[in-house]
Amino acid sequence: MPKTTHYVLVRVKAPDDMPAAQVRREIRSLINDQCNHSADEGDLRAAKVSPVPKAWVGESS
Repeated sequence: MPKTTHYVLVRVKAPDDMPAAQVRREIRSLINDQCNHSADEGDLRAAKVSPVPKAWVGESS
């Protein structure tokens, strides 16, 4: 089955002591592996998911 790339902006709420790099790692783990990397369950919450403006992405190939 062919795959399409979708671009979305995700605003995430995370504990104050979690650095942005760890938040990104957790999001990748949650999406790709359907599990947390090292965060506790419920630590990360999607606050908003919205489309990325087409001008930010450029021409798709």
